[in-house]
Amino acid sequence: MDKDQLIFLHADNQELKPVNSTLVSIKNLDNYEDNTLTNTTIQDICDFFEADKVPSLIENIYKKLSEGSSLHLQGSDLKQLGIAIAFNKLSYDVIKKVLYSNKRSIHTMGDMINILKSCNFNIIEKRYTNIFEYYIKAYK
Repeated sequence: MDKDQLIFLHADNQELKPVNSTLVSIKNLDNYEDNTLTNTTIQDICDFFEADKVPSLIENIYKKLSEGSSLHLQGSDLKQLGIAIAFNKLSYDVIKKVLYSNKRSIHTMGDMINILKSCNFNIIEKRYTNIFEYYIKAYK
């Protein structure tokens, strides 16, 4: 595997794969040696784990990343989603898609930043990509 190849970690096959990346199931993360991954993306992956398991998941990803490599994280922000629902900014169909039955937890961007920082990630970018989804770029 090209050490500079973008790795897209996923929990389920519903995510769209970014261009020029290798799709890797989160179940296979332990197949990678520590300090070997670079340019890793996780999209909505934390939703598939119980909230109390997410910090150890992020810590495991940190161990697998090489020094100076980046993690791109995208997810739904619970607080922003609640605001969007309260102000009738989302259709019922969108709400159902966001709160799908396989979801085990949902966080805020602030929650995820705190988890990333507790795992020694350095946050270099954070923003909302739409009314309820966040994007965070961090590096080891």
